[in-house]
Amino acid sequence: MKSRVTRECCFYLAKYFLLIFLLFFSHAIFASDAEWTVLVYVQANNNLKNFAQRNFADMASIGSSENLNILMQSYFPQINGTSRYKIEKGKMVLDAHLSANSDGTTARDLVDAMRWAVTKYPAKKYALILWNHGVGILDPAWGNKSPYQTTQKFYIEPALLDVSPRIQIDGLTFD
Repeated sequence: MKSRVTRECCFYLAKYFLLIFLLFFSHAIFASDAEWTVLVYVQANNNLKNFAQRNFADMASIGSSENLNILMQSYFPQINGTSRYKIEKGKMVLDAHLSANSDGTTARDLVDAMRWAVTKYPAKKYALILWNHGVGILDPAWGNKSPYQTTQKFYIEPALLDVSPRIQIDGLTFD
């Protein structure tokens, strides 16, 4: 009789722990990746702040969904550092604020942004939008804070080569 009660207690205890496990970890077990994660890498350390804010509002009018993560990393000197956001319907949700030393002008900054997007917002496909003056890859002012700085396009290739062995970028757009 005692062994039967012990077995029943063990059975119910095991069911209880399984239920607790499923409740706490069900999101990780049953969650599926979004179809797309889109990272908009904004360089507005120039005269583009007002245009950037209009584009943020445009992105927020669509917002993220279960199949689409819209993310943005931006640097504005007025904010004293780089900020990372997830764009939700009607709002920008601050995900992280980096130190003022990170201004988005190095290959390492771009690699770190891509790693953040992939790690925190996994998806089946990834797109990167490099946002600036709207002239595309030929824009000579891409990333310039001063006439003495090299253009950002010179660090785009090393950054993409750094992340590409681990991350396949399915779409790359130059604003």
